[in-house]
Amino acid sequence: MRKSRPLPDSVQFALKNFENIWIADGSTLEALFRKLESLSDFPIGQLSGKMGVIVDLVTHLPEEICFWENPKQADTHVRGRFPKNS
Repeated sequence: MRKSRPLPDSVQFALKNFENIWIADGSTLEALFRKLESLSDFPIGQLSGKMGVIVDLVTHLPEEICFWENPKQADTHVRGRFPKNS
């Protein structure tokens, strides 16, 4: 089990004003699978799509996971594509 470290001062300060602190990350699925070497037998360009996840900064647990079919979509354009309550 991981040892629990104290939250940075900046996070503690933010939690005084916000209920949650979420961070977002995205990845192209093909690049992810290539990095994991799970699809080394498939020709490049066979997969498509991107995945995005919103993670709670304090608990490190995912709040939302989404998938988009366009692998060339810039990560900056996924804003607003997560459900409205995220």
